[in-house]
Amino acid sequence: MNFSDDPSDFFLKKNPNLKERFNNSVYKELSNTCVYTSIATAGLWRLFGDHLPFINSLRMFERLVASGINHFDLGNNYGRPPGSAEKKFGKVIKKYSDLRDELIISSKAGYEMLPGPNGSGSSLKYLRGSIESSLKRIGIDYLDIFYRFLKRFGLF
Repeated sequence: MNFSDDPSDFFLKKNPNLKERFNNSVYKELSNTCVYTSIATAGLWRLFGDHLPFINSLRMFERLVASGINHFDLGNNYGRPPGSAEKKFGKVIKKYSDLRDELIISSKAGYEMLPGPNGSGSSLKYLRGSIESSLKRIGIDYLDIFYRFLKRFGLF
């Protein structure tokens, strides 16, 4: 190993088709966090889930990343059946685990996911359970952004 080499070259040897990805998009700082997100976010509600073959979702992810998209938005009930979009995205991200630190992965909760009084809303119990379940479905240790819907204010 030569320490004068650019560290990103090690990644590009594995993924040469992604060399120009940062030149294909515009990035903005996310609030005052020093984190940069592509100005276009890939919402995965209908792009992932059991209603689509895995290969279609994988190709879509590869095209989005190659185009410079680094922000992927999920929801605990995305896909059909609910949660299947996060599961499928988890399989894709496992294949591209070396990209995890470059990506912004967001999810959300608030809509009905389970029957009963604690199956939706913005209670701490529901939100904590939703976050934990999302992390398990995706197979990652953390979410970069978590949104919650506030039904009582009509913000959903």
